[in-house]
Amino acid sequence: MNLKVSVFAVIFTISLQIFAQKVQSITTEFDGERVIITYDLVAGKPDQKFNVFIKSSHDNYAKTLKFLMGDAGSNVQAGNRNRVIWDVKNELPSDFNGSIILKIEAEVVKPIVEKVALNLKPLEKNAFKRNENLRVDWVGGPDDNNLKVELFKDNTLYQKLGDVTGSQMKSYYWKIPKKMKKGDYFIRMTNNNETSENDTTQLFKVKPRTPLLVKLLPVAAVGGAAYLVLGGGKDEEADLPVPIGPPDN
Repeated sequence: MNLKVSVFAVIFTISLQIFAQKVQSITTEFDGERVIITYDLVAGKPDQKFNVFIKSSHDNYAKTLKFLMGDAGSNVQAGNRNRVIWDVKNELPSDFNGSIILKIEAEVVKPIVEKVALNLKPLEKNAFKRNENLRVDWVGGPDDNNLKVELFKDNTLYQKLGDVTGSQMKSYYWKIPKKMKKGDYFIRMTNNNETSENDTTQLFKVKPRTPLLVKLLPVAAVGGAAYLVLGGGKDEEADLPVPIGPPDN
């Protein structure tokens, strides 16, 4: 095989990274069957790794060369005098006769970030008064915290509380309205980008700020009238019972 090999390098800058890397100082040796390629792979971060592809002008750089050994392919460490052996005899047709230009490409290997599922932490307590602040904390979920926050009562959507977007904090604050109906509730947070990913808090109660009995007792002795305080946990916003007057003579 009468083969003449020449090489050129392209310097790549990956726009998504905050540093640049170079393929430089390329040298080649050809022994009639194999090409030995050496090159420096320079990175802006220590221990940075790259996927290195070597292509040839014999097919207009259409495909990555297959018969390579050494510092080519996946997870190549940055450094000087990286070495690749190309088995030309098996890669090219036996009747090939001509010059070849080799092109080396390197792309940054992005670190694998393990995704952590959205997980709401337990609320600080299981009962809250009206006009009290409630805080929901969570871990995992989308990095941009693109979450929808909803309130449920009796396992039915009661109202949407809002959205959390772009915040670095993983906490949501909600002030319970003064006229919120008492009962059992829970809060659900959902990933807006992947609605199948969601989590809920435990059930919590909303109760009046001041119990009805406490509000009525100071009134009971005024004017000598007695008020009937009924059991059964009526809400503070219910009508007051009618006072019981003295018996008719």
